[in-house]
Amino acid sequence: LPISLYAREPPVLRAVSPLAEGSDRIFAELALGLGYELCAPLPFAQAEFEKDFVPPHALEKESLDHFRALLKQARDGHNLTLFELDGARDRATDAYAAAGRVVLNQSDLLIAVWDGGAPAGPGGTVHTIYEAVNYHLPVIWIDALAPQNWQLVSTESDIARDEKDRAQPAFQQKSLEQVVSD
Repeated sequence: LPISLYAREPPVLRAVSPLAEGSDRIFAELALGLGYELCAPLPFAQAEFEKDFVPPHALEKESLDHFRALLKQARDGHNLTLFELDGARDRATDAYAAAGRVVLNQSDLLIAVWDGGAPAGPGGTVHTIYEAVNYHLPVIWIDALAPQNWQLVSTESDIARDEKDRAQPAFQQKSLEQVVSD
C-alpha cells in the first residue's frame, strides 16, 4: 500500500497575535474574517493585560472593548487558543518578550509591521524580528511608513540603517507607476 505524505483533512490555518493595539488587531480581524483560528499569547493573565487597554495607557478609543470583542469572536467560532503567561508588571519587558517568543514558536512565518524606528527594547517589534531571524523563521517586514517597501528578512543584514538611524529595507520595491514607466 502506498503511504500518503499528506493528511486528508484540510490544513488548519491559525493566526498568532497577542492582540496589541494597531497592526496586531488588524491582522487578527482579517484572519478571523477569512476563517482562520486565533492563537493569542498574552504576556500576563488576561485581567492584568487588559490594563494596557484603558486610559491613560490605551492608544485607541474603546481599546478594551475591541480587545474583548476579538477574543469573543474567536471563542464563539470555537477558534481560540489563549495563552495567559505568568509575566509580572515589575518585569513587563520580560513578559512582552516571552509573549513574542510564543508567537515565534507557534508560527511558520512572521509578518511584522514596523516603521523602522529605534528599538523599544525587549519584547518590542524590533526585538521580535531579530529573534525570528536568529530562530531562522522567515519574516516579512512591512514598512509602516512605506508599505510598498515590504521585504523578506532572513538575516540581520537585510535591515540596513541610514544616517538618521531609521531602518530601511535592503531591497526597495518598485511602485506600480515605476514598473509601468520602465
